Amino acid sequence: MKASILIGLLTVAIAAMADEEPSFAPAGEMRASLAVKVDQKQIAGVPVIFELTITNSGTKAFACWCGGPDKYPPADWFEAVIIDEAGKERRVPMSNGQYHMGSGGAIKIEAGKSSKLPAAIEGLPAGKYTIKAIVGEAQGYFPNPKLAMIATWPAMEWKEGQKFEVKDDAEGAARFAKDLLKQVRAGQPFAKHVATDYTIQVVIDAMFGDLESADPEVVTQASRTVYRLGEFPKGFGAVIRRAMSKQLSVESPSGDATAMLASLAEREGSDDSLEAVLAYIDSGMQREWSMQNLFNFKQEKAAARLRELLKAKEDSIRLRAAIGLSKRHDPSAIPVLIDAARAKGNNYRGDVFYPLSDYWDDERAMAVLREAAADPDESVRRDAATALKNAEQEREYALKQAGKK
Repeated sequence: MKASILIGLLTVAIAAMADEEPSFAPAGEMRASLAVKVDQKQIAGVPVIFELTITNSGTKAFACWCGGPDKYPPADWFEAVIIDEAGKERRVPMSNGQYHMGSGGAIKIEAGKSSKLPAAIEGLPAGKYTIKAIVGEAQGYFPNPKLAMIATWPAMEWKEGQKFEVKDDAEGAARFAKDLLKQVRAGQPFAKHVATDYTIQVVIDAMFGDLESADPEVVTQASRTVYRLGEFPKGFGAVIRRAMSKQLSVESPSGDATAMLASLAEREGSDDSLEAVLAYIDSGMQREWSMQNLFNFKQEKAAARLRELLKAKEDSIRLRAAIGLSKRHDPSAIPVLIDAARAKGNNYRGDVFYPLSDYWDDERAMAVLREAAADPDESVRRDAATALKNAEQEREYALKQAGKK
């Protein structure tokens, strides 16, 4: 069994979540304790992994925000305060890869119950260390956006700090990477976070290899992991292109694998990646969505394909092509956007006002937005007004930039 240390408990106050939530503790009555585990023996250069446990020590339930991809709170509320052998103190950010934006919810913790979450910090050089404190502050908005849920975690302080030792251990580092790779391939979100955010190269290289697997599930898992990387290696577009070609060559290609490869290609942005996306579009798979992967490519070839799609029979295809071209300030999109904006009862009408605002210097586009701002429908007026405001901001920015030249 691995040796571990249990770092003491502290009481924290968590602000009330909403007055209209009687099942939750009211303001001033919410209490929690925090326990922290970490192995006493660590490997140099390998991320240090903690287990944090939040326990409701009050009499009523409270909740912690959870944004996914897993079901526990974010660890980057916290920092570890660590002292090395020379007495130098450092504050090291903790993380676990949980999202802060997009859809999410709350983890309800009943009185006397706990919620565990993993956390990691960057690997440390060989030496002996003392954990002086775990400190941090968390803020979120649930369930009423008008009322903030604020959780504040004061510093943990001890008269005798807890210690751990970091040693050089090449074999141990290799075992860590091997175990982490198994977890990544099993789809564990925290493992993916550790591998990509702390650059465990053995795992990353294995994921690059998995992209060219014939198994679409393996490709999908690898794509989701690699997508987390901040930067891609030189020549990565060729890998994506080969992977896409392999997936499209079968009789019934996987929608998940091809969609994830297209997303990688869009981020990578090279000519090879563009060819991968064009092949995806030409396959006819998820056509309405696949074409959106062209939006961020800078190459003229991507714009040319979007202009071709302006002639498609389907309204939805033409409109998405126009929206993509609006990001390039391409005037060929304006007639399609105007037709959609003036088509009352069109389900896509509200989607075109903002793209039209990109054409702040085209009177045709601005005239349509002014018309919509006087529409009998309140929601239409509101969306149009927002678009006109954006157009003005775009105009001011463009003029300001022109003045700098």
